[in-house]
Amino acid sequence: MSVYLDLNTHYPVKIEYSWRDPKDKQKNVEEEHYDNYKLVQSIGRRTPLPLFNGETSQQRFIATASYNQKLPDSMFEAAVTYDPKVPLKKR
Repeated sequence: MSVYLDLNTHYPVKIEYSWRDPKDKQKNVEEEHYDNYKLVQSIGRRTPLPLFNGETSQQRFIATASYNQKLPDSMFEAAVTYDPKVPLKKR
């Protein structure tokens, strides 16, 4: 993963993910671009609008954003839902 930052604001302008396809071994690259940062809370946090990736296979529009919310610790508890000693079934 590579993060590209604006030299003046230090905000991210692009995040790039790359990986090898397990079937054809070709390198895949996916990018997300960030632009038009707006103040969304009075605490001084800015959020990029809109967010989009290089191929526009998806696009997100943010209607609201919240920061520094009090979340219960239970939201971050990990639970193992499988037996690691049992092999996965092939599809």
